[in-house]
Amino acid sequence: MAHPSQSARLPRVTGPAEAPAPSVPERLGPFLITGVLGTGGSAVVYAAVHNGQPVALKVPHDELSPKQQQRFLQEAGMLARVRHPAIVEVLDAGRLPDDRPYLAMRRHEGKTLAAYLEQHGAFDLRHALRLFDELADAAAALHDEDLVHRD
Repeated sequence: MAHPSQSARLPRVTGPAEAPAPSVPERLGPFLITGVLGTGGSAVVYAAVHNGQPVALKVPHDELSPKQQQRFLQEAGMLARVRHPAIVEVLDAGRLPDDRPYLAMRRHEGKTLAAYLEQHGAFDLRHALRLFDELADAAAALHDEDLVHRD
């Protein structure tokens, strides 16, 4: 076993298969769709533009019940109250013309953690601890609003 002060690359663990990416619409309500940022178990996150501003638009999959859709909008409202430099800003939430709920967030360009590690290798211990501290602080801000990431 490696000493804790040494960094090591962990094997990539894959989870359950993600839902296939849906066909990308040109528009969703007032949002111009420019691509898909990601697809998860409960939603699709689109790259979009609204009023000239790049946004990440999260739209739950169609199979959500009305109760789950309402919960999505409640959680969006709770997330909108969180102010933290490591948590993306909520710009808007509501319903699209077809009545599906959405969450529009400020879109930040950059690399994923996996892409960064692939290019630069593992963090040194000091950098990893600083990152962990920032993530723990962000998680505390979410928990202060009774939010837990479950997706």
